Formats: sequence, structure tokens, C-alpha cells
Amino acid sequence: PLGGELDENWSVTGSAKQINNHSATIEAQGDLYIATNELNNINDHIVTEMRKSDEPPETETYFQTSDGDGKTKYSPDEVTYRIHSKYMRGVACQSEGGHHRCYYWWNDIPEHLRHSKRLQRMSVPSKGINGQGDSWEYNVIKHIYRTVILETDPSKISAAGNVVIRGQTINNQDSKIVAGKTVNINAAQLNNQSQEAITKYVYSGSIYLHRRKDEDKYRCEYKGEYKKPDEIFIDNALNKNIVDHQIVEKTPLTEQSRSEVNVENKHNQVAVDKTVNDTLTQQAKVVSGQSIAINSNQSDRTHIKTDANHQPGSITSMLPKPTTTIEEDLPHQEN
Repeated sequence: PLGGELDENWSVTGSAKQINNHSATIEAQGDLYIATNELNNINDHIVTEMRKSDEPPETETYFQTSDGDGKTKYSPDEVTYRIHSKYMRGVACQSEGGHHRCYYWWNDIPEHLRHSKRLQRMSVPSKGINGQGDSWEYNVIKHIYRTVILETDPSKISAAGNVVIRGQTINNQDSKIVAGKTVNINAAQLNNQSQEAITKYVYSGSIYLHRRKDEDKYRCEYKGEYKKPDEIFIDNALNKNIVDHQIVEKTPLTEQSRSEVNVENKHNQVAVDKTVNDTLTQQAKVVSGQSIAINSNQSDRTHIKTDANHQPGSITSMLPKPTTTIEEDLPHQEN
């Protein structure tokens, strides 16, 4: 246990004023009991950046009979354009009268003709639009940017058995509280927070005006870049996958459906994933004191090691954090 004082039976009584765990690890091989007025489980070394996704950009082409947002959009497979005195071998004409001033589906028109003066009126047969003199073509490209974690060093409070925390304020920021059995939190205020993982859509593209200039004279004019404000939103999938701000309960080797951590004051119900192990059953270790600060040493995290038979004075030794995780330390179970 971590708390206030030890009585004559070596049991923790009272609460510590404050426990600060900064990018370090508090770990027990049995049950872990923490009693403190304020617990800060903080990641001091998290750095994120918005980066362009490796996914190919999304593209869209659509047409309107007038410029501006909110107008009816027509897709390329709905639109035909009349081509002046042009015969395209192997491409079916979509209007009567042979191949003189014939209408062709947009998708069948070669690239080199699409923005030339040979294109004349636009029609959308399925919508009853025939021979529209002026039409607008929009080519939109959507690039995707996502939050990427460049550096992180989460704090971790873990036990192979149960984790029980009693206090007024619990701050878990970009860090983890992990138990082999259950996590039980009784606190007036639980702040389980993280850096927000963001997805951003950035738009670009081009706009063309196909217009009638005079009788039997048509032009295609480039009207500039397509512009639209960036769309930014919190991506819950990214938050789950890449940001550490978790309270996790574990069970033997099989994944369970999502459950809830028991938060006794009912102010905060924390959903958790159950994964992994519950095999170590050693007695809980004892650490006491009014104010406990655990800090990482530069890039190396700190691991507190305790002894159930120590004399009052609490922490018996301070060792570098092992390279293995708690899951790797657990004995392997054979099927």
C-alpha cells in the first residue's frame, strides 16, 4: 500500500497528501492499495504532430448548372456533353442525328477534349436537363492529415492483482492504470485525460466553366483553385489506438468484452478493455509517506521496488525500470 503512516502491525493508516508519478512506474506483484489526497499519474514526455496520411487522397468530380455551394450536384456518370463536329470511333452517341453535334457521356470523352472549345452544351438525361449552355465542373482533392505521436513516456500504475485507489482527486494524463484483476477507484474527482487525436481534411482542386460565348461558339475557362475550409475533428479511433490514457483491467490470456471500472462515488464510470494476465499472487508491498514523488531520470523511467518486511522508512531501493513489461514477466500458461 501507499498511504499515510504505518501502525504497529505494519498496516497503512491515513492518506498521503500527494503522490506524483511522472513518466515512471509504480508496480506490485500482488495487490496495490493507494490512499492519497491527490494522485497525479502524468506523462511528461508526450509530443504529437499533424502529418499527411500515407493513404492516397480522395478525389471527386461533379457538375453544376450554376456556381456556388448548395447547388444540385451531378456526377460524371450522369452527365453528357455535346461535341461539335467530332466523331469518336467506338464510342456510342447518346443523341439522335448521327455523330454531328453528338452528346457523349463525360466518362467517354478523352482528356484532351474535356477542357477544349469543342465541348458545348451539357445535359443530364436522368434529371430532365437538356442542352444547358453554361455549366460548372469541379475537380476536388481531399488530403488527410492525422495526429502522430513522435515521443511518449507514459506513467504506469500496475499490479498483478487488484488496484485500489482512495483519494480526493485522481489525475491520469496520457498514462495507464493497469490491474491483473480489478481496478477500484473511490475519488471525489477522476480526471482521465489525454492529448486529443485529430484528423484534418485539407481540400484542393480546380474549377472550370463551360460556357456559351456566342451562337455556336463555346469556351472552357479555368476559374481557379477549388477552395473549402479545412475540416477538423476529434478521431475517436485514433484516441483508442495511439494515445495512452487508459484504465485497464486484465484477465487470464483471453480478451473479454468491454466492462466498467468500479468508481465508487459514481461521478465517473470508466469503460475499460480486459486483456491478458492474472497469475502472480505475491503479498502486496508496503510504501508509506505524506508526499511521494516519482520522476523519470531523463529518458529512463524509474521503477519503485518495495519489500514487505522493511522497517518504517518506506522505499527500500530505487532501480532502473526493467526492459520487460509486466506481461512479459508473467509466467507463460500452456493451453
